[in-house]
Amino acid sequence: MIIQLLSMLDLICVFALFSGNTEVMSICGIYLIIKGGLFALLGDGLSVIDVIIGLYLIVACFGISFGLITILCLFYLTQKAFMSFI
Repeated sequence: MIIQLLSMLDLICVFALFSGNTEVMSICGIYLIIKGGLFALLGDGLSVIDVIIGLYLIVACFGISFGLITILCLFYLTQKAFMSFI
């Protein structure tokens, strides 16, 4: 149940990044940093990518974003969220 909730929140982050809503993007960025940091401390090395994407979301709130990096972030979060449902 918790994994599905975290997956839904990851999908919300995908939609926030896609929409460009800065308020939601900043909240999602903070969420990804906290979640990624906690799981990274517990030994999940791939959670560092969540922290990096969270930082990217916060930077993107200020209008600094790059198309390819945005697409990679969208792809990573989407595939991670869908794989958690399987």
